[in-house]
Order: sequence, then C-alpha cells, then structure tokens
Amino acid sequence: MNFPGAVILWIALALLAVGLGFAAAHVIQGLRFSHGDRRILVATLAYIVAVTVIVGLSMILTMRVDWSRDVIIGGDEQPVTQQINDL
Repeated sequence: MNFPGAVILWIALALLAVGLGFAAAHVIQGLRFSHGDRRILVATLAYIVAVTVIVGLSMILTMRVDWSRDVIIGGDEQPVTQQINDL
C-alpha cells in the first residue's frame, strides 16, 4: 500500500468511527422522531454511507496490482510464467 493511499484510508476509517459513534449515541438516546431528529438521523446515515464509499474507493485505489510484470522466484532469473510452462 502506498503512503498517500494509506493515509487516506486511515483518515476515512477514523471518520467512519466518528460517524458510527454519532449513530450509536442517537440510538442509545432513543430517537424521538421529531423533525430535527429525523434530519440528524438522515445526515448521520448519509455521512456513514459517504465515508464507507471513500474507504472502499481508497482500498481499491491503494491495492492495485500490476499484473503486467512477471514475478521472479528465488535466485534464478526465470519468470514464473516460464517455470509453469516448463512443467
């Protein structure tokens, strides 16, 4: 995982934890479904969804694999694909 991607991922995870904390606090308080509480609930849920999407995108972007290169095993300079073909 590259450094900027890891930083984005950790920040997004921290924000997700804060959002989940807000949601848990509202559930524990027992939501009274007045107009204000409904707006707070919708905003909290939208926040959690947005942060979850950010986490997912950052994981996808930071865990890219370059499949175009062959992996070298051990000390011999023979790519894996060649070793498989030799079998």
